[in-house]
Amino acid sequence: IGELVEELPRETNILIVSDHGAGPCYGRFVVSKWLEKEGFLVFSRPVSDEAGSAWLWHIRDFLFSLLGTRVSRLMARVVPDGRIKPVTPREQAGYRMVKLYRSIDWARTKAYPGVERGIIRLNLKGREPQGIVEPGHEYEKVVDDIIDRLKKLSDPETGEPVSIKVFKGSEIYHGDYANSSPDVAFFMDKYTPTPGSGQLSEWTEPMVPGGHAMQGVFVAYGPDIKNSGGKLENLRVYDIAPTVLHLFGLPVPTDMDGRVLKEIFREGSKPAKQEVKYQRVSLEHEKVKGKIADLKRSGKI
Repeated sequence: IGELVEELPRETNILIVSDHGAGPCYGRFVVSKWLEKEGFLVFSRPVSDEAGSAWLWHIRDFLFSLLGTRVSRLMARVVPDGRIKPVTPREQAGYRMVKLYRSIDWARTKAYPGVERGIIRLNLKGREPQGIVEPGHEYEKVVDDIIDRLKKLSDPETGEPVSIKVFKGSEIYHGDYANSSPDVAFFMDKYTPTPGSGQLSEWTEPMVPGGHAMQGVFVAYGPDIKNSGGKLENLRVYDIAPTVLHLFGLPVPTDMDGRVLKEIFREGSKPAKQEVKYQRVSLEHEKVKGKIADLKRSGKI
């Protein structure tokens, strides 16, 4: 980082940001298996164990790694695009989710895991293709039931209550598309939630010794930044965008979440003295963006 900073002009303000950190992984909490055990999810057929597929991927990628450059280039010419490239972890995860969803009996399932970690969605009538949970009273009852049971989870190693934070979707999501957001979101301090695909228990060994942690990273440095080395309180990941806009002297859209972190600026600096400006995004601008998106979908641009 120091070498990169040395290459930049002295008047440059630098932000180093990550929405997550890293830490040890003690085990996995398999959401699909837990939902099945608690009676919220029903499978129409067994989900094949992910281990078999994972070994096949490893074997295949190892064999491709043995190929020389000439052989690989020759295969690239004769084999359809995408058939010989290694499968990425994200592609593997997507394949597992397809297998999981295809195995669910949607006519009898009230809740299922989302693609992301620590996400539960209800099979809500009117929103989901085969929804069975009625909006209103039944929806709220199922959400409350799931949250109550999650909060009562016990650590499989110690028997003590699991350190977990659980939220209703309505508590943390808002806006025009809130209806498409998860219905329950949670995270654990010790275990990593995973959707799952064929595990025999809701508690399993970790696939890797480490993983993402909730604590993110924020470092600010530059001529307009305080040289205090202090920690910021109540910093949220969505404060970054408004702060960057303010640094460039640009207005912050009125519908943008977050705040400008005025407390990071050096006293007397330009971003410290200037008032935060807000601007409503015009509907005409949104229409233009929509037309551009339509042209991209049609392949014209």
